[in-house]
Amino acid sequence: AEFGSGNLKFVERSSLDSFSEALRFLHFDKAKEIIDKELDQNKSVLSPNWRAFLNACSELCSHEKSYYSLSYLQSRAPIFTVRKENLRESYRCLSAELQRVSRASSAKLVSHVSDQLVEFVQARLDLMDVYAALASQSLAPNQQQQSQAAQQAPHQLQLKSRDFVIRDVECLMQRYRGKFHHPKLAGISTCFEDETEILFHLLNASGRINNLYFLESMLSLHEVSNRLVVWQDQAAKYTPTEAESQKLHKAGQPNLLHWFHRLYSHLLSKYTLCFCSVLAQQSPSGQQQEMVRMAQQRQDPEDLLMKLIQLHKRTDCVASLLIFNATAQSEPYLGHGYYLPGLMGERPVGKDGYPVIFAFPPAESAPPASAAAAGAAASSSAVGPAAGPGDMTNILMTVASENWGSGGPSAGEVRVRFFSDDKLRRSYCIGYAEPRLHLALVLEHRGTQRSGSSQKDRALERQVVEFCAQLAGCGLYGMLRTGGK
Repeated sequence: AEFGSGNLKFVERSSLDSFSEALRFLHFDKAKEIIDKELDQNKSVLSPNWRAFLNACSELCSHEKSYYSLSYLQSRAPIFTVRKENLRESYRCLSAELQRVSRASSAKLVSHVSDQLVEFVQARLDLMDVYAALASQSLAPNQQQQSQAAQQAPHQLQLKSRDFVIRDVECLMQRYRGKFHHPKLAGISTCFEDETEILFHLLNASGRINNLYFLESMLSLHEVSNRLVVWQDQAAKYTPTEAESQKLHKAGQPNLLHWFHRLYSHLLSKYTLCFCSVLAQQSPSGQQQEMVRMAQQRQDPEDLLMKLIQLHKRTDCVASLLIFNATAQSEPYLGHGYYLPGLMGERPVGKDGYPVIFAFPPAESAPPASAAAAGAAASSSAVGPAAGPGDMTNILMTVASENWGSGGPSAGEVRVRFFSDDKLRRSYCIGYAEPRLHLALVLEHRGTQRSGSSQKDRALERQVVEFCAQLAGCGLYGMLRTGGK
């Protein structure tokens, strides 16, 4: 009979449940051990279709381990492909085998679960495309063009902006919702939901921070934090023995999960920098200087606020400013910080379209303005006294004239502009970080030589490029190609 005593014993002992639960918490070796043990103990009574089904489940464990290690991504400049092990092809072969088992089996459980695992495997293939598209965010523009032009690749990646990737993830969540709903696959279904929800909220938080949506960004980051904590806490409780716990601790968390944590930390740091003046109002002193002091106490080498302060001190800047381009938004910019959802306003024009969202030194601690920069107190409250109206006019005219809005540099590119104002005795270095975010450094006058041509200016340019790339998170998306580390 198709459903013999060995098969019934397998189902009654809920090994499928244990297998699915182990995969949920990314214990791939444990899941494979459960399946292989059943195959070994019941090989004399299992029907051919049951054996084929269990063998497919065992293969799935190995593929999932490779998937979460991110080892399938590599850069064959300039095209992203899969490694020689060809995980994509392995998943496709597994899907074909599960379809064959489903057609050949008269057991409803085998047929039904096999069909749903086929859907799960297809979901994995689609997610591999998503991570490959995210990895391309770290490519330089010339590499992107070459990659788009190369049609001979076995698996051609369609390079997409981050906004399109968010939509792809959202479509995946809707497409596969309920597609592998069998109770025996509850763990696998939950794992897929956790992964896609975390990825969606991470990308959503990134987009909302880039648009300076204070509340929406915070809610997305909060959702990511909750899901990561719950996932890890439940996984820790699942570990059945001390020996297995030590083995997992030695192996470390899967690379994909590690990358989630790194991206979350980066976005939290970016959120703190972009909304430093708003968050400072909640500090005991109510001043931005308090936020700076707290950042210095944390001594986090990846903290963007500290990185910008260190850049400011290394380069002897008069002032360091982050400028937001509000003219490129689809919705009118209503101001820096919280505002009621649904509130409408007029689109800012002129200087109001380029608000300064962060200034160092902060207004309450900056040194007195020089005579050339007199009148700075009349400027925006976000700007420290060291940057006067004349400085802001020079900076904003350059930012606007360069047309660095949504049509600015591609992902992975940072532009830097040097120029001087002999009348004000100032020099300026402006870096394009993202389509709506610019870093402006106000410097003492660099002399009569062409700005940006000296060795000192070139060293400054390298530091500005490095910080802008860190602010945009280009390196984090490139980490996907190196195992998430």
